[in-house]
Amino acid sequence: MNIGPISIYLAICAAFCAAPAYAAPGDLFVSVNGAAVNGAGSVMEFDPITAAGNTFVPNLSRPRGVAFDSSGNLFVTNTTRNTDGTLQGVLLKFDATGAPLTFPGPGLIGPSNSFFLEDLKIDNAGNIFVIAQDNPDGPNIGPSTIYKFTPDGTQSTVGSLPGQSFGLAF
Repeated sequence: MNIGPISIYLAICAAFCAAPAYAAPGDLFVSVNGAAVNGAGSVMEFDPITAAGNTFVPNLSRPRGVAFDSSGNLFVTNTTRNTDGTLQGVLLKFDATGAPLTFPGPGLIGPSNSFFLEDLKIDNAGNIFVIAQDNPDGPNIGPSTIYKFTPDGTQSTVGSLPGQSFGLAF
């Protein structure tokens, strides 16, 4: 396996970089997988001009989708592995400093008792769309479901897909 300089940088920075005071306009935000350990993932912020990076949100598990709303709040899809091997996805919300905020509503109700969250997108009306992959048999990933969350946290199902889905776009 070829590990390039950016992979080494991400590994080092994920462990040692301090969180910035505020998200800077124009910076790039990247989710970094936590591998097999819950809490080892993060969202990193990069300045695209200087290539300097900082851990913006630490202690996540398996973050995937990241998106900002029109108010500057960061939303992240994050999945943890429970002690019984099942997966539990949650939609998280952070302010411009990386501090956690409460997302309204009961939280994500997935397609089964074991599901993995992938991408998310936010439309012009502030609705959040999330892909959840069903994980009914442990390592065997099943179909995917697209969920919609209104700004008040109300969840609805947009549609189901026959297999794994990883990205959304408007």
